[in-house]
Amino acid sequence: VEHDVTFDLFGQIARRERTLSARWDLFRWRRYETRAVRQYRQVVVMSPKDAALLGPAVPSTAIENGVDLDRFQPQPEQPGQRLLFIGSFRHFPNIAAYRFFTELVWPLLRDKFPQTTLTVVCGPDHLTYWRAFTDSPEPAPDPRIRMLGFVSDVRPLYDESNLILVPTTVSAGTNVKVLEAMAMQRAVVSTVSGCAGLSLTHGHNVWVGDTPEAFAAGIATLLADPERHAQIARAAYHHAVRNFDWRAIGDKQRALLRELL
Repeated sequence: VEHDVTFDLFGQIARRERTLSARWDLFRWRRYETRAVRQYRQVVVMSPKDAALLGPAVPSTAIENGVDLDRFQPQPEQPGQRLLFIGSFRHFPNIAAYRFFTELVWPLLRDKFPQTTLTVVCGPDHLTYWRAFTDSPEPAPDPRIRMLGFVSDVRPLYDESNLILVPTTVSAGTNVKVLEAMAMQRAVVSTVSGCAGLSLTHGHNVWVGDTPEAFAAGIATLLADPERHAQIARAAYHHAVRNFDWRAIGDKQRALLRELL
């Protein structure tokens, strides 16, 4: 993936903030990107949603993001209430997502579920990016939140987790971390933007909540109902196998290259 449809991200920001500067960012990103993509014979997008954003004037082919099913293989889930959020702070929507969860969702859960913990993979130099995008030197400490920087292999973190969180308030493209979680057969609680473009269904193979209350309710429901939790995790795994195996996606990529050549 070389480039997101970034004006999608700034469109979401403009709808939330409703400021002149946000509208200006949206205008210039849309103008730049739509001009740029029209210079190419073919544009590969990650989802039909991105193709629709670029419009009929842009020759586009949807070839989904995928996941290496040989590398990301499900392991038996151990009982517990361990939450995992993977999102490098180098990308400012992940900081917004972390703040949304810790400031608005976590207070609704922490007293009701005293055994629940959260692991966050923030990426390299995460405090540098935190300070650049916020007005505080570092996230507020919490003994039940484990902050990790760069992690070379995230599979052990998926193995030890019970729920994967994708609390993005704005997000462009498709989130590979959702694909990884599904391949590892872990249930995902996400906002609408966090699982966009993946053809997932709320209550079947993902739990979707856009408000703090709805997001917290999703976590609470799946922690309290092991049977539903397991059903969503299984359905997510089968969805990943059917739709996002790198081998099938590679076949699509080769077919496109043969057509262009």
